[in-house]
Amino acid sequence: MSLPVIIIFFGVLFSVGIVAVALGGNSARAMVRKRARALNRSQQNKASVAASSRQAAAASVKRSETRSVPFIEALTKRIMPRQAALRDRLARTGYAIAPGSYAMICLGVAAFVCAAIYLTIGLLPLAALLGLVAGMGLPHLVVGILGARRKASFVNLLPEAIDLMVRGLKSGLPVTESMAAVGREMI
Repeated sequence: MSLPVIIIFFGVLFSVGIVAVALGGNSARAMVRKRARALNRSQQNKASVAASSRQAAAASVKRSETRSVPFIEALTKRIMPRQAALRDRLARTGYAIAPGSYAMICLGVAAFVCAAIYLTIGLLPLAALLGLVAGMGLPHLVVGILGARRKASFVNLLPEAIDLMVRGLKSGLPVTESMAAVGREMI
């Protein structure tokens, strides 16, 4: 294989990955925005605080399955092991990242690093090995950092949330309304 063919191959692979991630991310964001608008409208229309807190509790329990490109999602379900653990790890970041999008990001990083190292050094086996390591390691590291950052934010806000719940309970509010108040105030 000649160098221009390899460059074109990795460029096309990287471009397809970026387009797939971009298309999948916009639909997930639009779905989240639509759901948030629906929740806001439903809370404004309800006169009873108890009814709105029951609705908010039911809505917060539901999980939406984020999907990027259906073909990529089906392929990752067949290839990737431990799908549930990956989904949980991606959910800890606070972003709606589908496993298929994560796989495309990993492939894109691997292709980019492989092409960059091959163009600078010229050793294809070394470039492929380092690309594979970077493609698996960098996204994993970033997801871990994002999850740890979100967990630290939660831990920092937890004492204040518990204090707000205790004050609500002491003032005579039911537990569900105290929890709903914490949810509204801590955002």
